Amino acid sequence: MTKYIDQTVRADGLNELKTCVRMSMCSAYPASYAAIAGLSLGNVSMSASDYVNSATGVNGLTTTVASKIMEMDASDAGATLHMVHDNGATIKAVTEVNAIAIIAGNEITIPAQTITFNTVTP
Repeated sequence: MTKYIDQTVRADGLNELKTCVRMSMCSAYPASYAAIAGLSLGNVSMSASDYVNSATGVNGLTTTVASKIMEMDASDAGATLHMVHDNGATIKAVTEVNAIAIIAGNEITIPAQTITFNTVTP
């Protein structure tokens, strides 16, 4: 489930996610871009082609984020993990994910994710 969407994403639509250059698995919700470094358990490079937009029904848009293999740099057994998408300067989206045991040095497969943005109708 999406926990945070940056204002630029709300203003420019989900195309803004295509500016992301990194996806990080964090042990807690990062309060700022700078906080990612201290919370990151691992990350993987992203490009515009990793974010595919499509319409969702009448009033929404969906971005499907490509599946990736991520090497973990740190271990964690926390209850909740956060997948953070950033463009190298700003957090663009954070999704909350089910906890799994993270062991430093292991690779995990991040399955394709769906980020939905519902538009408001008057």
